[in-house]
Amino acid sequence: MHSLYFVILDNEGIEDSSHAKDKVLQILEEERFCDCDAFFQSGKADWFLIGGRWTGILDRVLNKKQEETKPNNNFEGSENDAKILDEKLFKALKKKFQEVEIFDVEQRTEITFESLEKEDALGRWIVVIDYHY
Repeated sequence: MHSLYFVILDNEGIEDSSHAKDKVLQILEEERFCDCDAFFQSGKADWFLIGGRWTGILDRVLNKKQEETKPNNNFEGSENDAKILDEKLFKALKKKFQEVEIFDVEQRTEITFESLEKEDALGRWIVVIDYHY
């Protein structure tokens, strides 16, 4: 089954969305989010990529006009699969995806938008993950 997942991380030292996505890939690998090559898989996922079937969700949740987005099967996703959380994006995501899990890199914890406070999110990067378990 495929699931939507978000990763948030501090803005410090991250120049653009491509750098944010690279950092998230590195962190998820270090944290063994997916033990993709293991015979007995023990991570959260058995497969994942950035964006995937949720490519463009950060724009769509804001009702930004865009061409219909097709699932992106490129492992590193699209440019719009990572954004800095501003108040408008935070409120839209919190309203629509209350129960979706988020990995907070700096806190090394999983939370949901329901429990994520605005002051802990604004100004940080958010990256969209499509994972299978």
